[in-house]
This record gives sequence, C-alpha cells and structure tokens, in this order.
Amino acid sequence: DKQQDKLTLSKNIMLGYGFNEIVSYAFIEDKYAQLFNGQHQAVKLQNPIAGLNVMRTSLLAGLVKTLQANVNRGHECVKLFELARVFHGEAFDEQPLYFSGLIYGKILPLSWNEKQRTVDFYDLKQVVEEVLSTFAGNAEFKATVIPSIYHPGRAARVLINGLEVGYIGQLHPEY
Repeated sequence: DKQQDKLTLSKNIMLGYGFNEIVSYAFIEDKYAQLFNGQHQAVKLQNPIAGLNVMRTSLLAGLVKTLQANVNRGHECVKLFELARVFHGEAFDEQPLYFSGLIYGKILPLSWNEKQRTVDFYDLKQVVEEVLSTFAGNAEFKATVIPSIYHPGRAARVLINGLEVGYIGQLHPEY
C-alpha cells in the first residue's frame, strides 16, 4: 500500500531526527479538550474512565502530557511524535488520521563535544518540510490566522498546493 509506505517513511524521518513515537489514549480529560480542541466539538463518553470523559480532537493533549511527565523527571531534551486518529464525530469519516510532533529544550542531549542550544521554530520547520516532502511538493508557511494556543509571531499555517494541512509553532506562554 503506497499510503502506508509514505506513513512509514514519515515515521522513519522523525526517528532519524531523534524523535520518539508515543501512543496516547484516545480519550482525554475535559480540561485538555477545552485547551486543544480547535474548532471541533469534543465527543463525550457515556461511561468515562477515571476522569477521561471526551474523545481527543487533536493529538496535542497527549504530546503535552507526555512532555510534562518527561520534564518532571529531569529530561532537558524531548522530541515526540504521534500518528493516530482524532475524533470530530462518531462516524468513521469524522475520524481523520493526524500526524503531530513536539520538540522541547536543548537541540541535543548533553554531550562532551557538542555546543548546546535551545530548539527553535526553524528546527521543527526543517523536520516538517522533510516529512511533508514524502507526500507532496514543497510546503508553504503563512503566519496568518493562527489558533490562540500558539505564540503570536512564532507560529504559521502549513499549506501544500494552497490546501491547509496543519500548524507549526511554539505554544503560547500561557500553556
């Protein structure tokens, strides 16, 4: 399957850049759904499990929770990604496959012969451009109409052939 081959290649690109793949729960707490839901209404569970009462509408909640756990354990360099379905409704066609990633902290783990610097927008942009090149031509980045979870001036919409495929950016300092 050509589509599956492209997804596998994308995962391998992320792994080559030092990212770790996570698999997070498809259901999340309501507070995370409110923070990261975007324009979609969350699907509520009839029988919530330990406070996990809505289906995710974005992969950001799982990435941020995993980041929190790693930072709490003293990690200074965190690179994560996830490829999974999100839930914008109960029908299968309302459950698209999303690909999301996150970088935090130093660009490389502590090393004797590498100069340390903090990751920035352009480190992630490089990875996004390479991943998207497996699916289509060049990605275009436009810093207009950005969701409020992103830092103003440090985020952009990602477009391929004029079609919006996602966002890239630093989370707003509030988060």
